[in-house]
Amino acid sequence: MKFQVGMGFIALNANQNKKYVLVCFLRFVSNHIKTKPL
Repeated sequence: MKFQVGMGFIALNANQNKKYVLVCFLRFVSNHIKTKPL
């Protein structure tokens, strides 16, 4: 659920600052993997 919300947030802000969004996305994924390993 949180992952989908994160994706939506990224999609909405992608045109504003792609680099910043990319960094946030990578951090989000990293934290997600650490908290919930596959």
